[in-house]
Amino acid sequence: MAEKIRNIAFVHGDFPFGGAEKVTLDIAEYLAPMGYRVYIFTTGFRKERMPAGKEYQVEILALPQKDVVKSRADASYICGKIKELDIKVLVLVAKRLKHIDLIRDTGVRTVYAHHNMPFHEARAYIDRAWIKGQRSPLRHLEWLLISYPKYVLFGQAKKREFRFYRESYDECDRYVMLCDEYKDEIVRRLGLDPSVNKLRVIENYQTLPDRICYDKENIILYTGRLSYADKRLDRLIDAWSLIYGKLPDWKVLIVGDGKEKKNLEKKIRKAGLPRISLEGFSNDPGKYYEKASILALVSTYEGWPLSMTEAQANGVIPVVFGSFAAARHILGENGEYGFIVEPFDIEAYAETLYKVATMPENESMDMRKRITEKVRTVHTMESVGEKWKQLFDSLIDNPGK
Repeated sequence: MAEKIRNIAFVHGDFPFGGAEKVTLDIAEYLAPMGYRVYIFTTGFRKERMPAGKEYQVEILALPQKDVVKSRADASYICGKIKELDIKVLVLVAKRLKHIDLIRDTGVRTVYAHHNMPFHEARAYIDRAWIKGQRSPLRHLEWLLISYPKYVLFGQAKKREFRFYRESYDECDRYVMLCDEYKDEIVRRLGLDPSVNKLRVIENYQTLPDRICYDKENIILYTGRLSYADKRLDRLIDAWSLIYGKLPDWKVLIVGDGKEKKNLEKKIRKAGLPRISLEGFSNDPGKYYEKASILALVSTYEGWPLSMTEAQANGVIPVVFGSFAAARHILGENGEYGFIVEPFDIEAYAETLYKVATMPENESMDMRKRITEKVRTVHTMESVGEKWKQLFDSLIDNPGK
């Protein structure tokens, strides 16, 4: 008798949007041959942004009200599909739903997948309020008199952040983090009993491209969203302004799209910087990784940035700020699989970019081969995908535990 199909679903906002969506697609690809069918609830499907060159084994379910966090109608739609499709496990991808109790009443098991560094939200709230406060004199006055006292002086940002984590943890059957340091911080900050069997650590995995090009061009590359609170591409522009004169044959390519695009264009134009360009969105970043020599990441916070392992898989050497614990999991000791710079020292970052750009060819080639071999043996689909499968199997086979 054929094994019964096991149906699971993921809840996203816009799909795809960033690294978390790529992870969902990778999980679906791994599970499909093993009798799993994967559905994706999304507030907006952007087919043109799906990664190029693959047929993915997922079914898209568009939410009617496009407000999965707050809408009762969207929650009711999810409930209906859970019953209709016999969905056994629902993965909430960095989303806490207002009407989660309505969904849990269906009997579905729930997993909260945290795809970022824990407890970064308070800073993000404050940064967004600050950015809003720079738009006009009236907005700036609002920042000084209302937002700054509320979020910073009276600690409302941290209180709101703590409440989000406490409630999202309490409302799920399993809580997935990206590395042990993140798990330990959740336990410590929430005062959890570490013996309670709810937290899981599952890193992201990375596949190697069909062809690895080691004959690189003089390109420093960034790929990802163009956003301020987390990505802070203005730092990369500042670093380039310090070294572009010493690297006349090099250029910087910024690949991606987002709300910060106009501000970055303005900053580059105002500084009069040569050989740095915003390339726009690409659903085929592989063509950039194939040519690039260095990956630049200057984020305030990250979870487990796929751009770092994608770069490594293509023999591109990462240079990052050590602003998140997973950086050392991915890069090892400084200089082993990439370079970690003290946050947020722009001069030191620029010096490290220059150092990597001017490495002797034999040294850079050794590192490129070392980092691709590391991806081949450590961040494998089999090891990481199997952790997700074991998690889903345990929830389906052991209801109520």
